[in-house]
Amino acid sequence: MNPAVAARVGQLATQAEHRRAIAEFRARHAADQQACVNALLLQAIAALADLLGAPRKPGPGDITQRGNSRQARATRQHHTSSPQSGINPAVPAKPC
Repeated sequence: MNPAVAARVGQLATQAEHRRAIAEFRARHAADQQACVNALLLQAIAALADLLGAPRKPGPGDITQRGNSRQARATRQHHTSSPQSGINPAVPAKPC
């Protein structure tokens, strides 16, 4: 094979490999961004559910009897005000 042709074939192969690497990076980056958006949406939905007082499934530590005692009210308030989604307003959200 002519040396000039062989050099051009090598150059084209290198360019094609570079294009594939760029496409793979862009696809991975887009998937990472989508995962981040999905996680943020789930956090927003959970925060809205907490704010709107959506019913939640009773946990193992919940009080099963309804009472008007101070401890029962405090426990219910603690369970409804604790962030189910892991959102803590005092800690800034980790950027994606």
